Amino acid sequence: MKIRVITALAILGVLIPIIYLSPLMFKIMALVIVAIATHEILDVKKAKNYLLLTKILLYVITLLPLILIKDFTQINIIFVVGIIVSFIILMLIDKNIDFNDMTYLFCVSLFIIIASNSAMYLRNLDNGFYIIIFTILVTAASDTGAFFAGSAFGKHKLIPRISPNKTVEGLVGGVVLAVIIGVLYSLFLPSGFDNISIVIIVSIIFGFMAAVGDLFFSAIKRSNNIKDFSNMLPGHGGILDRIDSHLMNLIMCFALICIF
Repeated sequence: MKIRVITALAILGVLIPIIYLSPLMFKIMALVIVAIATHEILDVKKAKNYLLLTKILLYVITLLPLILIKDFTQINIIFVVGIIVSFIILMLIDKNIDFNDMTYLFCVSLFIIIASNSAMYLRNLDNGFYIIIFTILVTAASDTGAFFAGSAFGKHKLIPRISPNKTVEGLVGGVVLAVIIGVLYSLFLPSGFDNISIVIIVSIIFGFMAAVGDLFFSAIKRSNNIKDFSNMLPGHGGILDRIDSHLMNLIMCFALICIF
């Protein structure tokens, strides 16, 4: 637990200044994270021995939209069609990719593409730095509250076939702490949402969706019989193990900002 906390604090110590400095620095950081995440996506299936061309094309698919898309609210249909066609080509040229592999690669890559471009959209807003930090802190609060509430009070399993350690009590604890941190943050800094009532609603949504993001990637790990996506981050595993719930809530924050 001590190593996990130290690693988390070190990550925040690096990320927060980069997020603050400029959208360009944030984009560079996002590109690095997406590249590492893409490596982890491929590493899950390393036994399949994908062609080098397949691996290169997957990096292009995940990184190129973040580089080229200027207005994420109006994604060009060419990008969408291009991504779909690219994955079909992958399956056709690489005999080691079956339909299940293609579905896995497509779903996870699309998830990362949408999340990374959502993050870039949010950072480019007037109060983008504060909105990103709000999302990160509320999501982290949800994860932390779920861990401690689940450890102390957890009795009822949430979805044991995917993640046997997650409980309903943990989920509730995560949502409660997410709301507390969200409200406290919004009292002093701009969260991107107009009033406390909306902040509470958004924080509740973030609390639930953090669990959904965590469970989505837990399902991938369980179906591939792995504990972590990598061992890059001491106490956490891989990049995807650390940012799974954050990716989900960056997408949710983008959607909610557009709504509210």
